[in-house]
Amino acid sequence: MTRGSTRYSLASVDDPTSYSYSKEKRKCGRNVIYSICVIISIILIVIAALLVAALIRALMLEVPSYVHPSTMEQIMQLPNMSSSTFLNLPSILGMALTFPTITNSSGSYDPVVFRGFREFLVHSFPNVFSSSNVEVHDSFPSFLLTVQGSGENATANSFLLLGHMDVVPVDASAWDDDPFSGKWLDKETEGGGFVYGRGAIDDKLSVVAILCALDELIASGWSPNSTFYIAFGHDEEVGGEYGARRLANFLESKGVKDLLFILDEGMPILEGAIAGLEVPVAIIGVTEKGWMDIRVEATGVAGHSSIPPLSQATHALATAIHNLHSSPHPVFLNDGPEEHLLLAVAPKSSWPQRLALSNPWLFRNMISAVFSRKRETDAMQRTTTATTIISGGVKDNVVPGTAWALVNHRVHPSESLEEVVRHDISAINDDNINVTVLDSRAPHPISPYGASSPAFSLLASVALRVCPEAVPAPGVLVANTDTRHYLQFSRSVYRAMPYLLTPQDLAGIHGNNERISAANVWRAAQYYHTLIMAADLGLANSHYSQAGRGGREL
Repeated sequence: MTRGSTRYSLASVDDPTSYSYSKEKRKCGRNVIYSICVIISIILIVIAALLVAALIRALMLEVPSYVHPSTMEQIMQLPNMSSSTFLNLPSILGMALTFPTITNSSGSYDPVVFRGFREFLVHSFPNVFSSSNVEVHDSFPSFLLTVQGSGENATANSFLLLGHMDVVPVDASAWDDDPFSGKWLDKETEGGGFVYGRGAIDDKLSVVAILCALDELIASGWSPNSTFYIAFGHDEEVGGEYGARRLANFLESKGVKDLLFILDEGMPILEGAIAGLEVPVAIIGVTEKGWMDIRVEATGVAGHSSIPPLSQATHALATAIHNLHSSPHPVFLNDGPEEHLLLAVAPKSSWPQRLALSNPWLFRNMISAVFSRKRETDAMQRTTTATTIISGGVKDNVVPGTAWALVNHRVHPSESLEEVVRHDISAINDDNINVTVLDSRAPHPISPYGASSPAFSLLASVALRVCPEAVPAPGVLVANTDTRHYLQFSRSVYRAMPYLLTPQDLAGIHGNNERISAANVWRAAQYYHTLIMAADLGLANSHYSQAGRGGREL
């Protein structure tokens, strides 16, 4: 090139190919951004639509109508118990609690204590045990009462009430007072104070309240139209093999079947157990959990504690137990009693809990997380795990070669026994740990609780009479009862206690300082008094053409 000529480089010349590529790249980027915006917009629209639908449902959802207005009106017109009976009842319960009717294992009990308790019941409720209409079947220490009906069809509205006389052992040193003192504390205070002692809630109040209600009815000249039964076992706390099972065999021998309902101890009227719920909920257990005891055993090298083995059985066992409790069983807030419980209490809940409880289909995980924070609600939604016994070692300077623990599960009705074992083995995750099933019982069938279930509706109505502010709802009983021995007598098997309790009150069941308020003592007696009369009058069937067709019908 000559001086002064213009110089060009390849870089200064537009490359059509490069330009086209850059333009296409920018276009592609815009398309991606646009697509992302569209997707985000769709997601936001869907979320907004779901929230609007959930909000509308929360605003429109009403408490399920488990109670027929006419039946409720008739129940409210039934006579109350006499005031004199109410005044004496807490003292009677207190005396009942002075008998240490403890069962430690099946077939093990103190016959002298139980005989004294029976004599006390006979003395306290003379009309029951001297009536010509009441037949006593004695399977000592357990017994069954047959109250004879005089109607043309005496079996039309037959039912069975259950309770148990035995209590669990106590660690007296952990109680504020003698656990068998039966003291009526602060009875001059508003509400009548508390009756204190082992069995106050579980389950001597049921025994005393049922007998008290029947005693007053007989004293008033009342005569039942239908025959009904009352069974009190002596070994419910250890399985009922020698109590409830033998009483059930007796009923079978008499040809008893197709009872209108069976009612045993169960869920109380809970106050403050569910976050945001502004009223008590009267939970009627329509099923109960199964039971499983497993033995978790670890082996290691035994030796002197001064030169401890690298592999120790106690450490392996501790790790296994830690893994079990760190891996809880799955949650079951399914289309069953659990979900219907949520829908029943949702309209009475505060915001934002009302929004969540009204829409478990959308907020299931959130509800489960909240329920998991309290032991009372967590037990409703899953199979529970409790390590109850740990054993290993014989001396402070000897490293044991084996160590074991007993783990108790209360099995949720939506989980099979086989699934429980598989979950445990997977959670422990150690092939050197032996897992052995010692005992197991499957969960119970779900009893009818829909709008066409007369027995459930009757129980809900009576619960409302003694606690008008409560919301009746179906639920899963998290414990176990004697009902397993009576399932053959009715499809309608329920578990409920007419006691208004808080989570703090529940801690006394099988715990320390068990007590029950005097107001609950009176409430329980009135409940059974009303229930016996209402069932005998046929109020359960007065507005229903058929029994509930299925446990999940609403």
